[in-house]
Amino acid sequence: MDRTNRVGELTVKTESVFGNLALRFSVHPENLATEALSYILRTSYTASRTFTAFVCNMGLDDVGDLRFDSQQGGLDGSVPDVKCIDDKGRLRVVVENKFWAGLTENQPVTYIRELPVGLSALVLFVVPESRLLSVWNEVVARCKDAGIVTEEVEGPVTARVANIGLHHRLAATSWNVLLDSLSMAAASAGEVGAQNDIAQLRGLCTSIDDDAFLPLRSDELTNLEVARRLNNLCDLPSQIVEAASVVGLCDKKKESPFRYGSGTYIRIGPHTAWVGFAANLWRSHAVSPIWVNFYPEYSQPMYVSRLLSRFAKATPRRCFEVVMGSYRFVAVPIFLSTGVEKQRVIQDAVHQLRELKAELIAQDAEIGAAVDFHTEEANMNPSVSPSTGQPAPIVETILEVGAEGGSIRMSGKRDAAEAWSFWTEQDESTIFDLLDAEDLSGFGGLVKTTEPASSLAEAFALLGERPWFRLYPLQIHPEFRLAIRSEVQKRATPEELAMWDHRDPSNQNSAGS
Repeated sequence: MDRTNRVGELTVKTESVFGNLALRFSVHPENLATEALSYILRTSYTASRTFTAFVCNMGLDDVGDLRFDSQQGGLDGSVPDVKCIDDKGRLRVVVENKFWAGLTENQPVTYIRELPVGLSALVLFVVPESRLLSVWNEVVARCKDAGIVTEEVEGPVTARVANIGLHHRLAATSWNVLLDSLSMAAASAGEVGAQNDIAQLRGLCTSIDDDAFLPLRSDELTNLEVARRLNNLCDLPSQIVEAASVVGLCDKKKESPFRYGSGTYIRIGPHTAWVGFAANLWRSHAVSPIWVNFYPEYSQPMYVSRLLSRFAKATPRRCFEVVMGSYRFVAVPIFLSTGVEKQRVIQDAVHQLRELKAELIAQDAEIGAAVDFHTEEANMNPSVSPSTGQPAPIVETILEVGAEGGSIRMSGKRDAAEAWSFWTEQDESTIFDLLDAEDLSGFGGLVKTTEPASSLAEAFALLGERPWFRLYPLQIHPEFRLAIRSEVQKRATPEELAMWDHRDPSNQNSAGS
């Protein structure tokens, strides 16, 4: 992978020796990033003036020349990453650098209370691009809890800025935006040393960022609380679903683990969704480990996105459109209560599911009836045919076989003349989380339905060379049991035939009929 970044006319590496060594030998590489930023601001006049202009662009008055002190203690034992002091010794900017660690108890309220009353000052968070929104929502929520009124104002397009009174402001921007600004200024000024230093810091940031493997630390491996926490998070979704189903909020369908967690499919209102622990969404959106996801195999994500437009505009945000290559789905976080017993966590999660269901149903009624195209009842089993007004043919399962990766189903229905038509469905939805974005972009639909066939033999021909007879028989239509076994006998070895008979859910075999 080409890990370079073009800044102005300069192309710099986004990996660096510094970044590699920092991750290998430092317990807290985030602190090294803070020290590196402070060093660059102290040693490069261009970087210092560019940073000063950067923060003044967020509504800060002219502060003159700033002094940069890193890791200096403050009120209540707080240790902001960088304090920016003006030439009269007054605190003007507090910089808190974040990567993937959560906010501490002091952030941002204690930092705000350290700012000089009546003097233009700023608290600035610098975070990864993908975490900008979630950190901003969290700091705004904490200000609200502390009685600090935040009024978001227009600022640079690359930042979030709010007026918090007393000539003070709160802001958040990304590492990429800040480093791009510093690097372009250094390139224009011809400060080669500063350019190299910024490139090294960028390499460290890249190493810490999303896709980098974080080297294991001994304290992580010996801290069994981590393992216990992961076990709790894997168990929690099923407990939430169970509690929700007891009070009639949803119907539990099937459990479905995947690469980054585990969960359960549910029926909630007129929609099918997956509820589970999703570490990948937790990492990318940093709002919750538990999610309700609407996948295209079982719902209409873009329609669901319209239904949940108010959730998407809420603070904190309650609905996200997730894109992985050409694969798109809608994800709704379940916010977990902290510092309370498990039963309270479950109750709060169930309450959120109740709100989600109410919103789906209310917006369905307002926008239009949701098309439930992934259930036989809505698609193939209407009680009355809309074209004839006569009772519609009932769809019946002829054969269903399955394995861990999905299932194959052969369905059929009889017309008024008792003539059968058959079709097959191959459901591979349980494996889609095992595929990366590149695989998904060329994979097509994960629930594939064939055209109808007029005979059972033609229906089996639609399956091609798939070894369906080696899978577990989950359901066999009694009227076709002997014909199906005959197909198995044509294709299977004697051992496979014996295994099929053993697994037959009817516990009968043709030899004994």
